[in-house]
Amino acid sequence: MISNKLKSKFKDALFHWKLKADFKKPQQIDFIKQLNSYLVSNIGMVEALTSTREQYAATYGKKHVIVQITDNLIKASSTGLGFNKLMAKYFDPIIAVGFELAKQVSGDKSAVLNIVDLVEQEAMLKRNLVTSLAMPGFVLCLGIGAQYVVGGYILPMVPGKTLPDTPEVNFSLSVYSILSSYWPVALTFFCFVFWMFAQGQANWMPNGSFGKNAKRIEDYIGVNSLSLHITKWLSNFRKKLDTVWPFSIYREFWSIRLLRLLGYLKLADVEDIEALKVIGNFSPPYIQYFTKQMIREQELVVRKKTISERN
Repeated sequence: MISNKLKSKFKDALFHWKLKADFKKPQQIDFIKQLNSYLVSNIGMVEALTSTREQYAATYGKKHVIVQITDNLIKASSTGLGFNKLMAKYFDPIIAVGFELAKQVSGDKSAVLNIVDLVEQEAMLKRNLVTSLAMPGFVLCLGIGAQYVVGGYILPMVPGKTLPDTPEVNFSLSVYSILSSYWPVALTFFCFVFWMFAQGQANWMPNGSFGKNAKRIEDYIGVNSLSLHITKWLSNFRKKLDTVWPFSIYREFWSIRLLRLLGYLKLADVEDIEALKVIGNFSPPYIQYFTKQMIREQELVVRKKTISERN
């Protein structure tokens, strides 16, 4: 029993590693292009996935991770269970939207390729952004490190009991003193910034809840004045972070992405509410918070329009 569980966990870990290593955005883009070439002829999703699987198996072998992914998608599509969950697990959110669009639209599949083009444009934009920010960040860290070494190790070696009272010397000594005394604070700050970019921006919602299950602090410590106060503080703090660079980049980036995806779905004659649901299904919790609000507003508009038509 234990041996089987260990084997299962090892296989899952190996598959996850292969997924991260061999199924990145370029491979995902090639996959959806290949699948779309079969869907153009209006065959079913299962048949298109099967043809795609055979193509990849002939090229890379039956044990390649893309073939395994396709097998899982075929099973989920055949049974009608868990297909969207697998899409969200394996693919970039936009590519997953392209899959959903390919399922819904018959005939012309150009909207799918438009979404693929959007992924490629965003990847290029991200590369340029990272390249632009990397050099100034490297220079800043190098400068702080140099000042730390000068203030803590080089200046104390200078002959004489007193050091010259110059801005350069005082700055180096201050950098060394601050980092030496308050390194836990600095480490906590950098860890927070890293967490915000890695997980927080996608999972921390403006109402103070976290993650796909929208957990709040009161779910862990109970509903009381303290937990409600913390939730309110987290909510306000997240809203303020969204206005501060570089954290504001995430919201602005997703705002543009959301508008373009809605435009592509509308061009494919997908209704507003359905389009928002499709995007929300494959978006991080932070974006789902806004798509749900937009869906409620659209449903309210439809309800009012129906009532007015009846009257």
